Amino acid sequence: MDTVTPQRDAPPVASPVPAHGSPQPPPLREYLEGGDDPRAVLGDVFDMLLDAARDAQTLDTASRAEEASRHRADAHAELLGAGSEIPGLPPRPSDQHHATYHAWAADLLEDPSLVEHLTAFLSPEEATTFSAQCEGARSPYPLHVHRPTEPWRCSSCGTEHAADQAEAVEIGVRPGWSALNDPIRYCAPCILTAAAAIDPTALDFDPPDGLSS
Repeated sequence: MDTVTPQRDAPPVASPVPAHGSPQPPPLREYLEGGDDPRAVLGDVFDMLLDAARDAQTLDTASRAEEASRHRADAHAELLGAGSEIPGLPPRPSDQHHATYHAWAADLLEDPSLVEHLTAFLSPEEATTFSAQCEGARSPYPLHVHRPTEPWRCSSCGTEHAADQAEAVEIGVRPGWSALNDPIRYCAPCILTAAAAIDPTALDFDPPDGLSS
């Protein structure tokens, strides 16, 4: 009688796609409240986190939620290592720097109060630059009231005015944020007509700080 040799399980065949993965980054609030500078983790990627902080300060609620969701998905992809799901492309290792950036960017967008904690690590010069960027993104077309020192034409009615003749309401330009190359000026009658059309009582108010210059 032939002896039956027990069959051993064959050793597992190595997958052509290596397993990748990185640990989840800590929540940004936890990291900041520990007194640690995010640059120690992010390095050069820190500048991109400041961009997300600016968005957290300037975007509306719906846009913040949309951006946060995108960053969460990108963080997940970076932790796993992207590319393995694309036929014909080898996977690349997970990227802890970018995974942490995306996760923390989502934290900022979901909780804008974290921005204050983050910017505490900036130098005075960096903080001034960040504030200016937020102001530019938040109000790219500021209004000013002044008397032009050169001849000008109202952009609404087309009336021409001599230098130093009349006050103008000017839509200003913030370089880097405005789509305008030059300011747009409107005369007082056009502005008053527009205000009255919106609300007949709109003229019974004190102008906000900063409107006149």
